[in-house]
Amino acid sequence: ETADGRGIFELSVAHSTAFEDRLREAWASRGGLGGGRVLLFTALSKQPDEFFANFTFVQNHLTFQPDAGSARQLGILQGHLGSLQANELVLGYVVLPAQIDLSADLDIYWNDRRITARFS
Repeated sequence: ETADGRGIFELSVAHSTAFEDRLREAWASRGGLGGGRVLLFTALSKQPDEFFANFTFVQNHLTFQPDAGSARQLGILQGHLGSLQANELVLGYVVLPAQIDLSADLDIYWNDRRITARFS
């Protein structure tokens, strides 16, 4: 949100076993994807601004920040990182470390925001 409370981005995070299976299948011929579970994310800009997938995932003692330069950790499926116009959508994925358990609470940080999620 801006200082006056107007929304800048709407961020959503989800787990899809079907997508995870297809992504692993696509990476099979390139040495495999590795890592653990895969999360999808969308970022919808509400006004012109910049979006970079500055995510940090924390569970118990484990902290993970995906490298946006490595498609084995973070990939963009639609849209792009950087300057966005109003109503522009970014769809991407994050490959978490194998030690992260989606059935337990997972803290997700993005810039100065934090949410706690449990994926079933």
